[in-house]
Parts: sequence; C-alpha cells; structure tokens
Amino acid sequence: MTQVIIVRTPMANTTEVIAIGNELGITLPEEMLARLNVGVRDILYLVEGTSALHLTPMRSLPPRWRRRVESCAKTTMF
Repeated sequence: MTQVIIVRTPMANTTEVIAIGNELGITLPEEMLARLNVGVRDILYLVEGTSALHLTPMRSLPPRWRRRVESCAKTTMF
C-alpha cells in the first residue's frame, strides 16, 4: 500500500503596523488574501498563540463556532 503525505508549508511574509485614522492596522499581501479567499469587509477570526497570530475567514468556521465567536464579539465590544 502506498501512502501519500501532503505537507503544506506556511508562507512566511512580513508586514508593518500602519496608522488608519486614529487606529492601528496591518496590510496583508495580495497572495495571502487570495489564498485565504478574502477581500474588503470580510471578517477574520483571530487566535493569538504563544508566538503567532492565526487568521481564519469566519465563513470557514463550522456554523456552531461562528455563532459562538459572533456572540462573544458582541458582548466584548467597547
């Protein structure tokens, strides 16, 4: 039996923090946006790890998770 293992190597890139009005933000390279299939006004789910920030398009989350994230976001808005 032949076993095939596919390993997807994460793309490394850099960005800088920029001013957007009175806020701070970052820009993401076009290639990364295309790979995530996101654009203007799409919502990303952010998870902060010990040494990384993980971005996932909200529409990619299972519906149950998406509802939880949305309800938590509503209660923690300031």
